[in-house]
Amino acid sequence: MKSRISNLSLRRKFDLIIYYCRLIFLARERSHLVHFTLLLFFSILTLTWPLAAQSQEANQTGKIPLEIAIANALKISQNFRHAALEVDYLARQETLQAKEKLFNISFNGNYLYRSLTPVLELPFGSPSSTNLASQTAVSSPGRIEGGLKHNYDLSLVLRQPLFTGGQLSKAVELNRLQKLMATDQQSLLANQIITQVISSFYRYQLLQTRQNSALTLKKRLELHRQQLENLVKEELSRRANLLETLSKIEEIENSLLDLEQLAAEERLNFHRLTGHYPEEIAPQPLEPSLDLPQAMAFLEKNHPFLRQLDKQLTMINIQKKIIAGRYLPQLAAQAEVHYGKPGINFFEKEWTLYFQGGISLNVPLFDWQKKNVEQEMLDLKARQIETTRENFLQDTKKSLASLYSQVEILQKKLSHLQKMVDYAREKRQLKHNLWQENLIPHLDYLTALSEEENYKWSIQEVNYQLLLTQVTINSLIGHYTEVSR
Repeated sequence: MKSRISNLSLRRKFDLIIYYCRLIFLARERSHLVHFTLLLFFSILTLTWPLAAQSQEANQTGKIPLEIAIANALKISQNFRHAALEVDYLARQETLQAKEKLFNISFNGNYLYRSLTPVLELPFGSPSSTNLASQTAVSSPGRIEGGLKHNYDLSLVLRQPLFTGGQLSKAVELNRLQKLMATDQQSLLANQIITQVISSFYRYQLLQTRQNSALTLKKRLELHRQQLENLVKEELSRRANLLETLSKIEEIENSLLDLEQLAAEERLNFHRLTGHYPEEIAPQPLEPSLDLPQAMAFLEKNHPFLRQLDKQLTMINIQKKIIAGRYLPQLAAQAEVHYGKPGINFFEKEWTLYFQGGISLNVPLFDWQKKNVEQEMLDLKARQIETTRENFLQDTKKSLASLYSQVEILQKKLSHLQKMVDYAREKRQLKHNLWQENLIPHLDYLTALSEEENYKWSIQEVNYQLLLTQVTINSLIGHYTEVSR
């Protein structure tokens, strides 16, 4: 049970977290204290058990899980960090766009100087002139001055959109999709980085296995050399046999130097990606594998690039609605509080407080059919996206079919190689006996000895090729984006 839980995928663990959180929430809502306590205990136990098991195993071996190296690779990657910042930026832009639907309040302050002011001439002594003169400042009999040379106005203005044809709501939805597309782009980068880390780790292990195989062959040749030296001293074997063995050992030494250089380069590459060295990583379980139909279904449902294309099509539909809403009547309300000198009464020359408000209506009447052209352009863009999607699926499915065919061939090779190892072992033993009886040349025995070890190495190589091929398949279908969540 412990090993099964510890091998759960990260995606499965997150699903368990969500499931238990829902149950805990329901238990709390229904005031079932006992159920709540038991669920909380069981969820903590289930989720921490595999982590504790992995931690204990890592402490015993002094090594860390590959997941930690992957997490560190995502952390130190500049491209991944840039993608994460883009997601945060678009999240704030979405919040900002949502506030466009709310009212806004602004303060305005105006000062205006006029060199001249209007003057109203009234017949002197008329009743109207007498009443008006009593209410305003009269510069001279029969003359009433309107306004001031120095004008001041302070105001608070509240504006509230009432109807925009759905433009504001659709703009919020558009920003939300842009943020989700940035998240998908981040997942694509994660898939790429995780693929590089896992592939580098397996390539290093492959080179280490090749080195170990060469060292094993070298040890067997060293033992054979010691036997030959004794035989040569006793004049029971020719020195040419010893020289052939020494030459074979030197060939292996040269091969080991080449392998050591390749392993050192891969080691540095892994450290550049993760900040860790591959020898610090604990042995990994086999790569998760799906059959071809399952891989195809996973690709179409989960690949981040396809999710991006789907969101682009949705965004085009939203943009069409925004364009349509732009040509609908636009309605907005406005309320203002003013404190000015002069105020709304042009003839009063004192500071006055007054209010005003209203509704504005804007109705587009003629646009030279720009609306139709814009929507046709969006239709063309949608067709381009659909073509891109079809091409991507077609190319990826061809690659998947080729990779699965390669897996099938490699698996068949394994069974043949195992038989070849058995045959080579028997052949080596027979030739050893024949050589000791001087029935075959010594070089034939050395060749048989090398063949056996080379076939053993070929089995290890095919196993790692299977692992690397499975890594390529998982990367191609976007599996590592699920792991990175």
